[in-house]
Amino acid sequence: MLVLVFVVAAGAFPGTTLSGVNVASLQANDRTTSVGPALAANPTEDARNGAPANREARATEDPAGTIATESSSGPSPTATETAEGDAGADSGAQAITQEPTPVFYEYEVQPGDTVSGIAARYGIGIDYILWNNIDVIDDANSLMIGAKLQIPAVEGIIHSASYGETVSDLAVEYDSTTEAIVNYEANGFGGDPNLLPVGALILIPGGRLIAPVAPDVVPGSSEDPASPSWTPPPLSLPSWLWPAYGPITSQFGPAHPLGIDISMVVNTPIAAAMSGTVTFVGGNPCCSYGNHIIIDHGDGTETRYAHLSQFYVSAGQWVNAGDIIGASGNTGYSTGPHLHFEIRVNGVPVNPLSYLP
Repeated sequence: MLVLVFVVAAGAFPGTTLSGVNVASLQANDRTTSVGPALAANPTEDARNGAPANREARATEDPAGTIATESSSGPSPTATETAEGDAGADSGAQAITQEPTPVFYEYEVQPGDTVSGIAARYGIGIDYILWNNIDVIDDANSLMIGAKLQIPAVEGIIHSASYGETVSDLAVEYDSTTEAIVNYEANGFGGDPNLLPVGALILIPGGRLIAPVAPDVVPGSSEDPASPSWTPPPLSLPSWLWPAYGPITSQFGPAHPLGIDISMVVNTPIAAAMSGTVTFVGGNPCCSYGNHIIIDHGDGTETRYAHLSQFYVSAGQWVNAGDIIGASGNTGYSTGPHLHFEIRVNGVPVNPLSYLP
């Protein structure tokens, strides 16, 4: 009897799965990884996602073992492919499947990289690199070698899906459409707009950042909320509390426009700076804020606590000022253990030192 043996070479179909083995994980010389919403929301989950084709890559660190590396050896199959034997030899068939396009890819900046070059490599506009890495890229003309960027798989905005939000709210906020958000497979809606994956990072296809409407003031003056010298108007809120204590290593200002950085050792308890509802618990330990928490305090005010190592609360939970919500860490874009702390009023980052006692 004639026996035919079929061998599929690893690397012939990068980013595919062969008999339960992720072939992409066998590739070397990679520097791009892909992440879907479940990975971003749960860094400990061991799920694997597909990656774009024909892009230079070098292996990046995968602290949780949840990220699939990208291969530069060629395009992945766009649909399920089957290696078949001769007629009647179906017992020798091997299925090779292609994972869906992820929410975003992780990219490590290399010597000589530019924002425009990275954007061209991924086939997206420059703004989408800048908008999705606003807390990483201080100067669009000077990228820090080794910094890890979040690159949306298609032009759009990576968003932390939060408790209490609706898809229609997000469509308005980012000038997108409900259909685009729900129908993007990697977002995990399954076609139902009511199944917002709270705690996950999702993609708003076609979205863009729209600057919040600010008062008509002179930029840089004491009336400008973006100015370090700005004095906030009285709010109908109780007194604020420091989330933790330590040396302030980065002040709020033009070079650090989102909040302040407070240096501390890993696993320092982090407290809620004000009473409110926890709206987001999650993140991607690789990049940006890393593991982070967002609390809504009402009156258009929210706080953000980034680079955490542990969570002690969940989305939808009410917390009082001073309640311990997590522990400090070194996740995300971080040069050392610290807490990145933000206060936003009507979507505008303001100087936390104008509020904290």
